[in-house]
Amino acid sequence: GANGAGDVEIIESTVTGCSAGEEGGVVWAADSGAVSIINSTVARCSAGEYGGVVYADLSGAVSLIGSTVTECSAGDLQRATAASPVRYGGQYGGVVYMRE
Repeated sequence: GANGAGDVEIIESTVTGCSAGEEGGVVWAADSGAVSIINSTVARCSAGEYGGVVYADLSGAVSLIGSTVTECSAGDLQRATAASPVRYGGQYGGVVYMRE
């Protein structure tokens, strides 16, 4: 993860099968610069709650340029409850989740 870091870039790469228990299956950024995924392939990545590929909290812009993203997800429908039906219901950024 990038906490208080500069920009994060993934360039001309293949990223497959990454996961995170809670946030950002590939990139977790907080109080950081921009996150860019350029000319890359990202597949089968997931996060338990937010941002199957990118979770950006109080960070710069998130860009996916010339990249292919397939079969990525966030949230676990089996964890949904009546008290919080959305929070764990896959509603928070299957690919990108940004919090400002």
